[in-house]
Amino acid sequence: MERRAKLIDGKQLAANLRGEIAAGVAALKAEKGVTPGLAVILVGDNPASVSYVTAKEKACAEAGMYSREIRMPATIAESELLDKIAALNADPAIHGILVQLPLPKGFDEKKVIRAIAPEKDVDGFTPINVGKMLIGEPCFLPCTPHGIIKLIEFSGMDVRGKHAAQGDERDGDAVPYGHAGHLEVHEGGGCRRCRGGASEYGDGRHAEGGSGRHRRGRQPRSGRDEAERIPARGRC
Repeated sequence: MERRAKLIDGKQLAANLRGEIAAGVAALKAEKGVTPGLAVILVGDNPASVSYVTAKEKACAEAGMYSREIRMPATIAESELLDKIAALNADPAIHGILVQLPLPKGFDEKKVIRAIAPEKDVDGFTPINVGKMLIGEPCFLPCTPHGIIKLIEFSGMDVRGKHAAQGDERDGDAVPYGHAGHLEVHEGGGCRRCRGGASEYGDGRHAEGGSGRHRRGRQPRSGRDEAERIPARGRC
């Protein structure tokens, strides 16, 4: 039986979601007198990061939200960045904090992420939010996998029990495994992470699961497939 790929209209979904968010923000302002506030911290002048931050500011404006951009030079001390996060944690006008990653060399990204108050961690990267996600408690969700889930739901596809492959070049553990965990928890399937520098799978490509890291072609200790599955435990 021939299978044909289905193109998912991400632009249409984004327009729908932004319209819903704008309506929700307007209702919150009218009923509670509260304007949601997002603070975005940009350290250094990475062109891609600058572009992402600009896009986030535009999206906030379109939704009627308050946004505050905080730019800091790459030469600042890590303690200064942590002090700024602490001030935003205590600021009642700010309901969400986002530190644009990657940070310049010399910063401990995990330490910086942990400094964000979990209730304001809109990226969903703090250990508390990752843990809540995995046991199905309400929390902020990592935007990339949650966006993927929204696209799947919008397409009408049923992916329960299916396997998904996640490809990335990032070496950090919290971000990729948070993504894989959300995909597993939300849809009840299996998620594998593949990374490497080659344009096609081959030498140097890795396949990873929730409990180990294995080079392609090398038998993992568990005797399972080259990437182990992370068991689904709940739903966010």
